[in-house]
Amino acid sequence: MVESSKDIMGQQFDASEIEALKYYVYVYTDPRNDRPFYIGKGYGNRAFAHLTEDSDSAKVARIREIRKEGHEPNIEVLAFGLDETTAFKVEAAAIDLIGFENLTNRVVGHGAKRFGRMGMDEVHGKLSSKPIEVFDDDCVLIRINDSYADSAKQTAMDLYDATRGIWRMSLASAKKAKYALAIYGGVVREVYQIAAWLPAEATMYVDQDRNYSPTDRFEFVGRIAGDEVRNRYRWKSVAHFFKRGAANPIMYVGPHRNPAVAAEATVDVSASPTLAIDDTVIVAARSAYGEYLDAAAYICQPERYFRDSVTHLGFYAAQEIKPEIAEILYVEESVIFSADEAESRLGSAHPDVRKVGELIRDLLSSGGRDAGEAYKVMLLSPSGEERTVHLPAPIRNDKVTATGKPWGWTLGQRYTSLNALRRGPSTTSQLESAGDELS
Repeated sequence: MVESSKDIMGQQFDASEIEALKYYVYVYTDPRNDRPFYIGKGYGNRAFAHLTEDSDSAKVARIREIRKEGHEPNIEVLAFGLDETTAFKVEAAAIDLIGFENLTNRVVGHGAKRFGRMGMDEVHGKLSSKPIEVFDDDCVLIRINDSYADSAKQTAMDLYDATRGIWRMSLASAKKAKYALAIYGGVVREVYQIAAWLPAEATMYVDQDRNYSPTDRFEFVGRIAGDEVRNRYRWKSVAHFFKRGAANPIMYVGPHRNPAVAAEATVDVSASPTLAIDDTVIVAARSAYGEYLDAAAYICQPERYFRDSVTHLGFYAAQEIKPEIAEILYVEESVIFSADEAESRLGSAHPDVRKVGELIRDLLSSGGRDAGEAYKVMLLSPSGEERTVHLPAPIRNDKVTATGKPWGWTLGQRYTSLNALRRGPSTTSQLESAGDELS
């Protein structure tokens, strides 16, 4: 007997099941051939939402086709009880295993960029990148986070194209650079010797669907740098040179000048109280809040994803959002915690690199972290500094289940805006309402 859509919708999860499931990864399969055609990540009854979706997507078209033949898609849960970051990883692994080209997913998502299949050199680069202290050459750093899909399926030409264009920049400044460094996730992925800068769209790209307005933009042509220069910079970290939240992807560096970000227009959120920008992430922090008060840092699993718009971080513990909303000052995606790593950083000329070294030393000494493990490190403004936003009082979580049981406001991380927080909500419901009013 074939289940109807009504029968399937009747299988939705109740409140207690949702609480146990947390974040989960699910798959839609075609009952006619038992092949998966969609992978998703969700919370609550997200897995059932596609059954009533009305759009022109390939996923909806497949569901309609299945129903036309008297069937319903099969929905299965691949993994549950996850936090959001782990769900991203599982989703990315499933998409990579099945093959994006075999699915109706419109995009591969954040998880596939950060947690998908990687070549061995990329794994080494992610887990053991050392900060660059000085630049012996005039270089332009080009961040490609938004134009490059980080996975083993990407070719050297994909990386080259993502790096070389097309950019809004000062041509005079660009021509002073001898090398262009491709920066992804704060790490140098490749080093190119620049042959020439040209007007945008002067040359062909592998991806013919690139769609940028060429006005006031430029691109370069070149080749991979020689081994001596390449080995000097490749797989090294430059994260400490970029201020968190800076939008401009271009930075000029060299032996005779300090790192300089190209001029860019910025939005002053504090001066625009009617804007609702998700610039703040609130993390579940059973023990992390105390660690922040002691060390002005947040340490979590390596490569944990946070939106690029985030400039501040807050803590949710004991059923409340704590009153300190710290500014994110410095981030390293993956740091090996070891005595040798701490020692090498303590001699650095860069204060943030030294601070990470001190954290490693102190946490290993106290047993707060395991030696040999990799962690993401975020340095934050201390609780007593003006850079930290201080709420009038903690924001109490007033969410409950249908049976009146307290419901965690976030199991992993949740986004909001400084402007919504500054309105002084006393409960999480009021915070959400403030965000809705500003959006």
